[in-house]
Amino acid sequence: MIQGSIHFYRLTMEIQVLTYTYLFLISGCLIWFVQIVESEKQKVRIAAILPSDNSRMFSISKSSPGIQIGIEKVKKLNILPNHDLSVKYADSKCSVKEGPLAAFNFYVNKEADIFFGPVCDYALAPVARYAYDPWDIPIISTGGFAHDFTVKSTDITNIDTFPTLTRVHLTFDSLGEFITTTIKHYKWRSIKVVYQTNGHSSVGYRFCYLAISALVKRLREKQVALNLDYHLYLHSRKSMDDSDKVFQEIGTKYAGNIMLS
Repeated sequence: MIQGSIHFYRLTMEIQVLTYTYLFLISGCLIWFVQIVESEKQKVRIAAILPSDNSRMFSISKSSPGIQIGIEKVKKLNILPNHDLSVKYADSKCSVKEGPLAAFNFYVNKEADIFFGPVCDYALAPVARYAYDPWDIPIISTGGFAHDFTVKSTDITNIDTFPTLTRVHLTFDSLGEFITTTIKHYKWRSIKVVYQTNGHSSVGYRFCYLAISALVKRLREKQVALNLDYHLYLHSRKSMDDSDKVFQEIGTKYAGNIMLS
């Protein structure tokens, strides 16, 4: 039995570690992305779009110390001697409306040479689209878990939908690949996926829904090759304490295979 809650706990912990490693990432990221800033430009304006809500793992107060340490390290090591790095923050509210509005305000006020965030997927997606076209601004995020961020464009160019976006973490595609590899290794033929749409909502809106979407995408791709029969069960309660109902759904047919929460 693979307990999905364990996987998600480990994934959540890894995400939290990544939040506090901004100080390690920022130096390398700035060296790479500042190349788009003209050599005569002295200011590098970082626009950080993060939630102010401290219940969020990537809140402004939790992320800003690492960003500031990274900026100070770049200055101390004289990595960009002809550039003055500065950062401004805006509250994304993890919102599909507020995130793009914050990005738009940064853009029209000429305060964004690079975006840090948003983190929440639904806030990040529209910002990352605008960041590519028409703004042509690089964007770095510790969010963007959904498999949609790897989708190619539907026109003849077949390029990445978010080519200026860099995600610095594991993704749900990785989770889906891990689970399907496990299924293949143990030669499972019948599984049931048990999940809650808004599980782990402190990480992001519809976090578990996005995770399961990536898994289902991978299961569909591998279904024939794995000779796999899979089913989904959406648990509508706020907790998984209703064990009788869960066990009834799993039954003897699926016991010992895989359960995600």
